Amino acid sequence: MEVRPALVVREEKPPTWAVLSPLLYLLACAGCVRSVLLDRSMDIGIAGLLVAVGLVPAFVLPAIFCTRRTRIAADGEGLLIDGRIVKLIDVRIAHADRGTARLTVETRNGDTRVFVVPSYKDAQHLMAALPPVSAPAGALAA
Repeated sequence: MEVRPALVVREEKPPTWAVLSPLLYLLACAGCVRSVLLDRSMDIGIAGLLVAVGLVPAFVLPAIFCTRRTRIAADGEGLLIDGRIVKLIDVRIAHADRGTARLTVETRNGDTRVFVVPSYKDAQHLMAALPPVSAPAGALAA
């Protein structure tokens, strides 16, 4: 079997820091409200301004950074994603914009992950190199 190098793809999954940005924003809002409640002589001005300035970026970041770069490759046991083997149940390829492909992978633990592969042909080669049966251990035993 021909050994193919790992493909650099984009996974449709936002990075953790982008997902946590709204939570950090809400914690900052709570801190501003707390400081105003503790010191009644303080006006809401600066604290309110900082809260208002951070509103849009905190909730837009997860939408802007909705993908992350990763490496995938076929292995005899499943799919290597960033060097870790993931056992598969189902893999589907769909055409995407400008000759790219969307590779939808359903893993044994129930997760569905979507990768954007730069070339449809590369996605086909990757899918052909995957093992034909990736059933859970003992699932085929009678």
